[in-house]
Amino acid sequence: MHRRAVLLGAAALLAGCGGDIATPGGIGTDLRRIAVMRVETRVSQNADIYYPDASGQVAAEAARRSTPDDPVYLTAREREGRVRAQIAAEVNAAVIDALRGMPAGDLPVVLEVLVTRYRIRSLLRGALLGSDHLAEATITLRDARTGAPVSEPLAVSAESTEQVAILGGLQLRAIRPAPARRLNRNLAAEIRAALDRVTG
Repeated sequence: MHRRAVLLGAAALLAGCGGDIATPGGIGTDLRRIAVMRVETRVSQNADIYYPDASGQVAAEAARRSTPDDPVYLTAREREGRVRAQIAAEVNAAVIDALRGMPAGDLPVVLEVLVTRYRIRSLLRGALLGSDHLAEATITLRDARTGAPVSEPLAVSAESTEQVAILGGLQLRAIRPAPARRLNRNLAAEIRAALDRVTG
């Protein structure tokens, strides 16, 4: 599994704390107390992954770095590992952006995001036929100091659709933002909405 962790900053911990040391959390904790300190995103080993464009980009990058004196070979497993690492990093960054400005209580927590499905159709297929992209994940909150879960795992999913535009007999489509970036943003928004519901 691949993990990407980024600090949200000391402000998240300090906001609302008043300098007191909070009682450790556990299942049943009042989730209005949480302050998300860190997001850790990983891709499940059994995740359903379909992202041909990313796999092609990884292979192309290896080819660019390869020379006759220093050839770069990537096995299928290595390509898959790099794609999974890319997904984890990009989803993690999107979630952090989505959580900015979230109210913070006195209980520092880690938000764990486990990606279980990530399907991005190729740009060429999307340009010709349109595409539906899908991401699914499970989120869990853990006490940042003890590692104990303070919430049950919660399933979250998001979709993104690429529309085909017909112009002058040619099928064209806008790809800004790129499909993966839009899907990541939608998944992050769903995660923020889920947290708002359980902490509201």
